[in-house]
Parts: sequence; C-alpha cells; structure tokens
Amino acid sequence: MAETLEKKKRVNSPMNTMRRIQRAIDARKWLVFETCTDDWQEEGYPLKVSERWVLLHSKWDFHLDGYTLLRLEDITKIRPDARTSDSQRLLKKERVPEKVGISFDLDISTMQSILRGLRAAGENVTLHFDYPDEEIKCCYLGSPIRIWTKTASFLTIGTDAVWDPEPARVIYEEVSKLEFGDEYLNVYSKYAGKIPETP
Repeated sequence: MAETLEKKKRVNSPMNTMRRIQRAIDARKWLVFETCTDDWQEEGYPLKVSERWVLLHSKWDFHLDGYTLLRLEDITKIRPDARTSDSQRLLKKERVPEKVGISFDLDISTMQSILRGLRAAGENVTLHFDYPDEEIKCCYLGSPIRIWTKTASFLTIGTDAVWDPEPARVIYEEVSKLEFGDEYLNVYSKYAGKIPETP
C-alpha cells in the first residue's frame, strides 16, 4: 500500500495547482482530483483555494452532495471529466451550476480555522486520516468540541448513530480530507441528534 502511494506523488507545484483551481472557480467548472492518499477520485466544483486546502462542492452523477476539503500537497493530478462537453450540457439542463455555492463563509487557511467555522455553522464533519502503512482507511464522523492550534478534541458518532461518551484526540497533520453537508453524514447526524454537553 505504501509503495502504491509513493508512485502517486504530486508533480505540480502548489502555486500552479492553486492557479489552475482558481481558473475553475472563476469559470464555475467542475474538476476531477486524484490524490496520493486515496485511490478514489474526488469530483466537484472548486469554491475556494488556500495555500493548504481546496474546498469543493462535491458532484455525484448529476446532483450535488455536500462539500469536500482536500490538502493541496496530496493532489497528484487535476483534470476535467472526460465527458466534459456532454456532461456540462446536461448539468446545465439540470440547473446544477446554479446551485453551486456555500451558505456561510468558511476560512480554509488552516485546520483550526476550518473546524472553528464548521462548528460555528452547526455542521458536523467527517475527518479522513492519512496512515500510509495501514491498508484500512480510518475516518471519524462527529464534531470538534475543543479546537487548538495543532490538535482538537473531537466527539465521534459511532456506527450505531449514537454519540460516543469520550472524545478522541485529533492531530491536524494526520487529517488528509474533510467532508460535510453530504447525505451520508447528514443521515448519521439526524439519528445521533444534538451533540451532548461535555465537561
């Protein structure tokens, strides 16, 4: 697994990556992203880009499904969809580009600012972790309850859609991707209910 990821190192400079993403933001075009931390491709409309992160309004087939934040350093390839012209035409007929956007301002300059913004907006979040030596990918669903410069205390939602009694410690450098506002997380959040008060 580690050997496979090593072959997918990013080849573009962060500045070139930022410029390409910014052009897509200005043109309201969606892109496909490949990363060195996951074999799964991320597809969506870029909304914001910083020196560290890019925020996507995620696209699944012909509808929007939440938001994804990717680390710029993990991006190995950016490309338009191979069916760009036909897909863009159908997306316009479905009026998808008109729905692209986010209802609150989110500072994506650091993990600390991202988590603070999501908490202030009342959004739960899924955190994906980059452990190259582990074949099973790890993620947390839940909400940050204490946010510091390099770490956070994070209360998780279990597979039974119940809040766990004790928070987990999150180290920002280990987080490779964040997702929020998607159907999967929203369903778990619905049945987990309001985050419990913690001492």
